[in-house]
Amino acid sequence: MRIVFLGASNLTVTAAKLAIESGHEVVIVELEQQKIDELSGELDCGFIQGDGSFPSILEEVGPENTDFLICFTDNDQDNIIASLVGQRMGFGQVITRVDNPDFDAICKQLKLEDVLNPDKLMADTLLDTIEGYERARHATELIGDLYFFKFQVTEETEKKLDALDLPKEAQIVCVFREDQAYLVSNLEMLQEDDVVTLITKERHIKMLSDKFELPRQLKSKQ
Repeated sequence: MRIVFLGASNLTVTAAKLAIESGHEVVIVELEQQKIDELSGELDCGFIQGDGSFPSILEEVGPENTDFLICFTDNDQDNIIASLVGQRMGFGQVITRVDNPDFDAICKQLKLEDVLNPDKLMADTLLDTIEGYERARHATELIGDLYFFKFQVTEETEKKLDALDLPKEAQIVCVFREDQAYLVSNLEMLQEDDVVTLITKERHIKMLSDKFELPRQLKSKQ
């Protein structure tokens, strides 16, 4: 693929390196010649000196031969203007960096579809990672997509076993109570501080993690 980046920002340099390593053709459009001189020995790609929001510069890039126009300057307004011009000129796909969330509504009104907020993306990724660790501490792989899942019974937890509202593909195996293990067939009610172990499908782990508390002995290891 042929990828054109507007603005030699830190984000551009990082993304360009990855694209080049993956075998894509990369061109960077940058207003400051000094930045181009600094990066020319670091990146094996093409450079064009100029303002990427100008139609004449984008025409020089070659819209008909470009798969992605990525507007990654450090200025939101420049990125929005360049994206609008790029769309009108027929670039295959236009990606717009916008750091200020105040511009989100404007981008929607302007029908800029691929808008990237790096800070929000990083925050979302971090949250997914944290929640992934949290789910991993709840669950242990058994075989295939079957997992052991443990949770702590709290004051708010439903105590009647048949009222727990578990997924159909979840089966309680045993309950630990005061250092003793009990088969569920021998219990009618749960008690606060019980640790329940069940077997379930992987796809239900997130829902169960959101619904039930992590066992305290696992929390103490965090």
